[in-house]
Amino acid sequence: MRMLALPSSEDRRALELKEQLEDAKASARSQFQALRDRVHSLEQANVNLRAAILRGQSQHHLSLADTDVREEQLSGLKERVKATIQRYGEVERDYRRNQRSRLERQVKVVNPDMTPDEITEAVRVAEESGEGAMFTQAVRPSLPSLRLEKADR
Repeated sequence: MRMLALPSSEDRRALELKEQLEDAKASARSQFQALRDRVHSLEQANVNLRAAILRGQSQHHLSLADTDVREEQLSGLKERVKATIQRYGEVERDYRRNQRSRLERQVKVVNPDMTPDEITEAVRVAEESGEGAMFTQAVRPSLPSLRLEKADR
């Protein structure tokens, strides 16, 4: 039987890439949170400036019209940040969905007689364990409980 050359969980380079991906995702989440915090602090500063103007304590001779302009700019910025974060989430969901489909196809090739429930369970186990290449796992039974259940039928 000819095996396809897909990275296995033992493949050092694949593990490095997976770690880099996880680091990049954590970094993106951290940056998104920093952006949210920064936008919030800008909004709060504008609220404080408006209050200072109303009390006649503006140090920069700004008017309420200036705070209105800032508020509009912040609103636009907030919407762009929100749209970017949502787009990132969509891309991440698409990636996970594509990975799941790839795993399902691999499971079907390696074990064509598995039921849909067994395939779902095999994919879940592979996702949780981080072992994303079913072809390399074909030699060793990674789901003995499923195989025993199937033998009992």
